[in-house]
Amino acid sequence: MPPLRPLAEVPTLRKPFIFFHIPKCGGTSLKAVLHSSAEAAGVDSLVSCHDTTCKMSEKRVRLKARDVDLLRKFSCATVFGGHFTTDLLTRLEKLEGAPEMCTRGWKLGGTDYDCLVPIREPIAQFVSNYYQEIYTGKKFEKTRYKNRPLKDLSPEDLESLIRGNNLLNNKIALYLSGNDRHPNRERSRPSYDWTDEMREAEGQLSQCVVTVLEEWESSAKLVGAAVPWMRGMGEELEGTTLHVAPNRGKHEGIGDLRPESAAALRQLLLADIRLYERGLEVFQAQLRQYGIEDAHSSEEG
Repeated sequence: MPPLRPLAEVPTLRKPFIFFHIPKCGGTSLKAVLHSSAEAAGVDSLVSCHDTTCKMSEKRVRLKARDVDLLRKFSCATVFGGHFTTDLLTRLEKLEGAPEMCTRGWKLGGTDYDCLVPIREPIAQFVSNYYQEIYTGKKFEKTRYKNRPLKDLSPEDLESLIRGNNLLNNKIALYLSGNDRHPNRERSRPSYDWTDEMREAEGQLSQCVVTVLEEWESSAKLVGAAVPWMRGMGEELEGTTLHVAPNRGKHEGIGDLRPESAAALRQLLLADIRLYERGLEVFQAQLRQYGIEDAHSSEEG
């Protein structure tokens, strides 16, 4: 596995730093440190919940958008953090040359950036999403799943819920391959093949710093070691509280589901399960590259 290339000492327009915040992976904690690190480094940032609204995404980056000030923020920022998919890259490229926008030089030298990706075991991520957004009716108040424990869902319920809901359908693959080239309406089909997205997502995992929610202590050390302009932030990151769905300890695990429902869930989230396994390999390789001991592995030993 090729080593992670050296990251820029300080993010620049030519080589910005992008944090792809996949939901329910502990990214809220990471964003807070990212924002404070950008301030300390004196670079322009666009971090959701800090520099802009919490709901900000790359969907707002359209040349015909009326909010020119927001487009300029996207065009001129050197640090990005939020629920951005890789579509952000192509949309930033399109801003080059537009009136009043900053020039990154990507059109001449090719797209270049550093990145950070947090991952989490996909079944646990799904459960967290389900109870925070679906069970509570927070996102879909009239849904037939409101107030229904996950263990009551049949395989048919799970398939309908996941395939018909972009919030739950293989989030790692979705975020690291984007929507622009892979329309969501296609992904809802039972026969949909995630091979292209998985290949693109694996490429992103290989070039980004990867953190793992289940390996939080080692992940914090990796960020502090691998990201030069965030050095000194490792201890701050280690001391943060992970922000995931409340009462996560009371949620069912896959072992609490009916065997047929558990099997269906594994199959429906197969793309993300395989990407998580790949992400763990990348994470372990990066720990070795920076001489960081994996706390989990050392405990097992």
